[in-house]
Amino acid sequence: MTEPLLVIAGASGVVGRHLIQAARGRYRVTVLTRDLEGERVGVHPLRWNPCAAREGDEAELQRLAALLADAHAVINLAGESIAGGRLDAEH
Repeated sequence: MTEPLLVIAGASGVVGRHLIQAARGRYRVTVLTRDLEGERVGVHPLRWNPCAAREGDEAELQRLAALLADAHAVINLAGESIAGGRLDAEH
């Protein structure tokens, strides 16, 4: 039986790196990334353009939809770092 697919966006941070380590051997891990140079062993990087998806680029949305349809889970870690300052209403 094939391992279930786990898709992670924003996997380059501290939490993402640890999550990838924990998932190895239990999941096929695909990382949504804007830059393929940060490739990790045992992880399938998939280049994506979040701006194109946000703006409604039909081809980008269909490509993401096809990938996500096969995913067991999707984890979104993309966004502002929690280490970027005090966690208050502004942050």
